[in-house]
Amino acid sequence: MAQGVPFAVGSRLAHPMMYQQPILFNVFLVLLFILAFVAILYWLFKSSRPTPSNPLEIAKIRYAKGELTREEYLHLKKELET
Repeated sequence: MAQGVPFAVGSRLAHPMMYQQPILFNVFLVLLFILAFVAILYWLFKSSRPTPSNPLEIAKIRYAKGELTREEYLHLKKELET
């Protein structure tokens, strides 16, 4: 069938391009819902992590992440234990 030639759908004539836009829109909506679902899951799991309230624990975590050098950690540890 040549492009631009109408074809029959039910009792009406329809152009082949009529059905392309709703399909693309549906794909966009599905991707949007998946993205929203992933964002909600990320937000739920991020907010459910326990946050340490002890300053020494925070210093240990920062040292483990590499945010503090050994000297900085030992200095903080000495300051916090006294």
